[in-house]
Amino acid sequence: MLASTPVVTNTVFVAKPVEMSYADAMLGLRVWLDHEKIQPAGFKLYTGGRIGFEFIFSTERDALAFKGFEWVRH
Repeated sequence: MLASTPVVTNTVFVAKPVEMSYADAMLGLRVWLDHEKIQPAGFKLYTGGRIGFEFIFSTERDALAFKGFEWVRH
């Protein structure tokens, strides 16, 4: 039997500003992630009661860094 190590994920939700399109929001998120050299393990788009994005990171360090994300408004 193979030993397995549990995968610990770190999830961060970011609400999309109402006045911002999904395309602009995704571009802003991608630019920030690329600048910080952070690669999420996955993400989900929320369009229900909470409108925004849920990102999953493989390290706590990346999740904590992403919690510092702020929307840039032009």
